[in-house]
Amino acid sequence: RVYDNFFNISDVNGYPLEITNNRVEVFNNVVDGNSSSLFIANWETAEKQLYDWHIHHNFFYDFAEGYPKAILMLRQGINNLRFEHNTVEVSDESMALFWFQGGKAENIYVRNNLVYRINEEKSWGQPISDCLAELNIDYDWYTELSDIYVENNIFHNFTGEKVLKGGFSVGDGRPSGYDPYNPKNFKRTNNLDVNPQVNQTGAKPKPYFTLSENSPAIDAGFKIQGQAYSGNAPDIGAIEFEGNAPPQTTPPTFTVSGGLQ
Repeated sequence: RVYDNFFNISDVNGYPLEITNNRVEVFNNVVDGNSSSLFIANWETAEKQLYDWHIHHNFFYDFAEGYPKAILMLRQGINNLRFEHNTVEVSDESMALFWFQGGKAENIYVRNNLVYRINEEKSWGQPISDCLAELNIDYDWYTELSDIYVENNIFHNFTGEKVLKGGFSVGDGRPSGYDPYNPKNFKRTNNLDVNPQVNQTGAKPKPYFTLSENSPAIDAGFKIQGQAYSGNAPDIGAIEFEGNAPPQTTPPTFTVSGGLQ
């Protein structure tokens, strides 16, 4: 588990996490990309598939120009990756949430994330849209995607039409008949391209990434089993709107004689 950290990445060739484990949880972190273009990297071969990663309630911003430019880069493939309730602010270029470099990536859940660009100009980089999942296929390795669920996210101010993107090369690594642009069981529902109306003033992450009272992210999230929320449904992004917080109650006062056990 990696949680409650502030990452300010100052090394232009660096990235904070290299993970080869299973059953990984990364949450409640603030990641200032500074001069890095990656957050989590995995450079192992695709012979053994990873499983059960949960990345949730993190803030990502100010990632630098570079390639790959992504939050997560995997070469091993993965089964059951949950990317939920994260807030991602992209400054000026296109960016991928995931950059898969081989193996099989399946049962990918992208839910309740708030991802937006703050620069109105078109980026020179590769286009991204609702999934922001990049496949990169080369001559001797490939990524096979299946069972992807992209639900109740806000993806705002991005150019381009492709959901799955990357440099595809026809070579010995690609299985016969596999179409990387049409993976099996790829579902996208209730995703929005609207201004999320975050505060965007003050310190990051709070109050900068807090939602305004008219934000379309409020009560627009997917109801995830076991996930606490206020209001009619979860809010999209890493922080619940403060106006949805349950009222504070004053605890009763009492006197104890003889001590407590």
